[in-house]
Order: sequence, then structure tokens, then C-alpha cells
Amino acid sequence: NRKNWEVMDILNKINSEETTILLVTHDAKVAAKADKVIYLEDGTIRKICRLAKHKDSCIIVNVSLQNVMI
Repeated sequence: NRKNWEVMDILNKINSEETTILLVTHDAKVAAKADKVIYLEDGTIRKICRLAKHKDSCIIVNVSLQNVMI
């Protein structure tokens, strides 16, 4: 929807000013706008992909978030 893309444009502008943005979504089209996508499944990081400005590449990982301090 149009509002989603307006919000994404704002976030991209903020990000271009060297501010890191963390966005949580189930929408693959929205995720495809990111530089990096981290796929979670049942609290575990399953895959980390670099997109957009970088050549597409993915690293398959198995890291439980139970071991990560935030």
C-alpha cells in the first residue's frame, strides 16, 4: 500500500544519514528494500542475507536468541 512505501522512503532517508534502522516485517517486498535481512524462526537466527547495494549473499546460521544479551 502507498502508506507503507511512504514510511519506507522516510526510513531510507534516515538510513542514508548513517543511522541504523531495525525493521521487523513479514512482508518480503518490504524486507527486499533492506541492505541486510535476518531471518528468524522460533527465536533462532536461521539466515543472514546482504542485499541491495551489495551482491546478494546469504549465510546460513543457527544462533539461538536465548544466548544473546540485548
